[in-house]
Amino acid sequence: MKTGLVVDLGVMEYGAAWELQRRIVAARKAGAVPDVLLLCEHPHVITLGRNGKLANLRASDHVLRQMEVSFFENRSRRRHYVSRAGPKSWATRS
Repeated sequence: MKTGLVVDLGVMEYGAAWELQRRIVAARKAGAVPDVLLLCEHPHVITLGRNGKLANLRASDHVLRQMEVSFFENRSRRRHYVSRAGPKSWATRS
């Protein structure tokens, strides 16, 4: 049976969680850490993937701020156009 780490990060901003995930992936590829499962919850966020365009986002910065929704441009891997994440959302990455 494989073993690994399960890390509950609690509530964390999307960008901070994304950067942590990138660092853990690099460490895993280098053999420095075992498999890791990160659990976290994000405040409301809209992400723009590599197939997205800012025109796909139909809310202004002003509206997003009023609704307390952050925006994160993530063009490195994610193929989606525009997506939403927030409290009680689940997603997996491999």
